[in-house]
Amino acid sequence: MAQPASGFTGPDAPAEADLYRCVHCGLCLSSCPTYVETALEMESPRGRIALMKAVNEGRVEITPRVVSHWDMCLQCRACEAVCPSGVPYGRIMENTRAQVKAAGKQSKELKRLSRFFLQTALTHRWKLQLGAHIIRLYQRL
Repeated sequence: MAQPASGFTGPDAPAEADLYRCVHCGLCLSSCPTYVETALEMESPRGRIALMKAVNEGRVEITPRVVSHWDMCLQCRACEAVCPSGVPYGRIMENTRAQVKAAGKQSKELKRLSRFFLQTALTHRWKLQLGAHIIRLYQRL
């Protein structure tokens, strides 16, 4: 099994081998919707991995600002398709988000959204069906 990153703890920590596979070539930039929209390096897979490495090495703390960059990722994994190094970005991001949640550093907005869906939208089948209907109507626009 891959060695967990030292700046992260627990069984769901991103593996160091995965984190350090990125060679920062930049081929992922044009495939990342958040980078294309914002043109900010920290909103790209390359920038997010750099933040993960910095946390792993103890150079950066997990702060709300750092978490906000990770939260902007849509996890569409378009970057994985174009990565020549085969960086498993989706797995790294899933593990990083699990670390953020375990450390209690999840953004307030994301906590509220999760609570809303778990306690309100998903409690009754009709609420879920209504939500799906609203989304279908929105998609037609």
